[in-house]
Amino acid sequence: MTMHRHRRIGTQECVRGSANMSHQLTHLAAAGVAASLLPPGAVAANTNGTGVSLAGQKGTAAAILNCGAATAGTNPTMDVKLQESDDNSTNWTDIAGAAFSQVTTVAKCQVISFRPGERKQYIRAVATIGGTSSPSFPLSCSILTLPA
Repeated sequence: MTMHRHRRIGTQECVRGSANMSHQLTHLAAAGVAASLLPPGAVAANTNGTGVSLAGQKGTAAAILNCGAATAGTNPTMDVKLQESDDNSTNWTDIAGAAFSQVTTVAKCQVISFRPGERKQYIRAVATIGGTSSPSFPLSCSILTLPA
């Protein structure tokens, strides 16, 4: 996993089961802070994740979406994006360039990297589900931060 050390938000896909990815995430989590933006589980409705404080985080962060293929529904779609807020309760705004690629019938593990010191204090993930006949996706979204 290449960490983007510039001001722009970067997006990349990760490979499931990759020893290199696992090794790098272990070191990132050991040195920084890990938190859940969307807890693991089946998502069958639009969901706003829990806000996570980025206070004091000045290094690099990675938001990781691990989304399985749809387990139900007709023409199912899952869109997940990151939002930020100053107070963790109001005025949530989309972070430009911080939307994961849409998931449909193929599982995806994706990473969005950014610099927490350039964001508002709180960040959350928002999942929007589409399709008919009760679509459902197994997913989780986490954030890992690495000190400067």
